[in-house]
Amino acid sequence: MFSRGPVQTVLHPNKRQRTGRLCGSFEDEIEKLHAEASDEQRIANDLKKNKREAEVKLEELDKYMSSIKRQCVNASKSFTSKKLALEEEMHLHSAENNATPLSSVDELVEEISVCSLSSISFFN
Repeated sequence: MFSRGPVQTVLHPNKRQRTGRLCGSFEDEIEKLHAEASDEQRIANDLKKNKREAEVKLEELDKYMSSIKRQCVNASKSFTSKKLALEEEMHLHSAENNATPLSSVDELVEEISVCSLSSISFFN
């Protein structure tokens, strides 16, 4: 330790003394750190590329999903209109059937027999 006035310091009192070249281990350490930094930069770039690709794929899926939703809505509208048309036709058909009920075979046979009996009594 060196003293400079009331303060003690670990610095050498000669400020103009030049330091020598860095030790080889420090140079190796610096090169290692540069290599690690470039690896991390490469990984970051790869991740950014993957993110861009994922965003593009997401946009494509969103477009496809909205297309499918649109088709679903159109199919639902078509189904509803056809269902209503079918119900209307069934209602009209049932109204026609109720308005003119068809005679059963038994009713027709009874009617013929009544007519034939009345015609026989008419001629007597």
